[in-house]
Amino acid sequence: MDGASTLPPATVNGVLFYTEINNPSNPNDDKNLRCSASTVNSPAKNLAFTAGSCVHEGKFGDWHTNVVFAPGYREGSQPYGTWVAKELWTKSAWTASSDQGENVGAVVFFPNASGLHLANVVGANGIAFNYPADQDTYTFGYPSNYAKGERWV
Repeated sequence: MDGASTLPPATVNGVLFYTEINNPSNPNDDKNLRCSASTVNSPAKNLAFTAGSCVHEGKFGDWHTNVVFAPGYREGSQPYGTWVAKELWTKSAWTASSDQGENVGAVVFFPNASGLHLANVVGANGIAFNYPADQDTYTFGYPSNYAKGERWV
């Protein structure tokens, strides 16, 4: 989208950067990758949702490392800085099977370098469960086939 990355809803969406460990005995085989993630309101104000594959490789894989989140990311700009991951979460069904229907992940973050919590700085999406399936939804992300993944849509 062409809107500013410092205005909602761009502020609650960002890029999750991480390292995928491909061969534990050879760090040269590691890959630095990225995914879309979005902040979610939580009591601790430090949560984002993403795909399970963005936190864990799935069946026969391991947890990713060096995970950081850059909300409002756009073409290399990180207007809010980065938050470092404290905990990575995904469904055990994802880690056991790599079933795309189970590909859901969450990341809990430390406060940033200034001691601020993620949602207190950029805001957060609301979340609700057990509603009828016919609700309106909006999807945001950084698809690789749009602006080389450098802009959110």
